[in-house]
Amino acid sequence: MIATAAGHIIKPPLADHTHANPGDVAGWAGDLMTFYLIEDVDGFLIAEKMRDNKPVTTALREHYEQAGGASRFQDFVSKRFDNTRGTAEDAAHYILTALDSPIINAGRVALEYEGGSPAIVLSRTLPDSVLQPYCLGFAETLFDRAGLEKSSRTKLLANHAKLFSGSAD
Repeated sequence: MIATAAGHIIKPPLADHTHANPGDVAGWAGDLMTFYLIEDVDGFLIAEKMRDNKPVTTALREHYEQAGGASRFQDFVSKRFDNTRGTAEDAAHYILTALDSPIINAGRVALEYEGGSPAIVLSRTLPDSVLQPYCLGFAETLFDRAGLEKSSRTKLLANHAKLFSGSAD
């Protein structure tokens, strides 16, 4: 909260409210950007390799040098959600509402309070009419990113080859 306030003091909102600026990145825009999920998706896929008894250095090298970034969302939705939007939506709903795991519940409550005020409405108390569209949006974002990767695969692989050949522009 203080970082958000500081960001907006240093860089006040633009007069044109349809645009954003660096002050916004300290708050709502930063949250939106992190919903882009690349680090979390890569982390999951690297952990999958490590569960196969590969050292972290090998898992990292394989993921990035073997063009894992060109199919990260496709691989993630396949390995984590069985290529099923409904599974992703259900998992999102579970993580935001579950009470059967004390660790998940405590972590969720801590994160929600950390990001909001003491009067925040916790996600598990939201009505399904509010929570379900949010979970659906999460699932749709993941699957849209996977679809974009699939349609851009040739370009992504060409960019990867340039990066690792040392001839990137």
